[in-house]
Amino acid sequence: MLNKLLLICVSLILILFIKVTFTESNFYYGNNALSDSTAPAVESDSSLIIARLQEGKQLYKKKCSTCHTLYKPKEFKLNVWKENLEEMKVKADLSKDEYKLIFDYLAANCKK
Repeated sequence: MLNKLLLICVSLILILFIKVTFTESNFYYGNNALSDSTAPAVESDSSLIIARLQEGKQLYKKKCSTCHTLYKPKEFKLNVWKENLEEMKVKADLSKDEYKLIFDYLAANCKK
């Protein structure tokens, strides 16, 4: 049950990320032609998501490379990443937030 809930949450985050990234107002904002007063907020939200994914990537590199060669996120599907990360979280001494950041990074970049 918890696995399904986590998968649903990650899926919703990814959908939000895609929606925010590809909204019309975001394209206008990127070209400095603000046609919509919500454009800066959209940019801020997508920037936050990108920053968190980058933080997850850096943590993945830092924490996981101390014991083994890093795998590319696209080498495995999400269910395999989840199992592996669950198994390694104690060995890597991951806090809940670090675990979530790494998981979100892997989920966003895993094999579909």
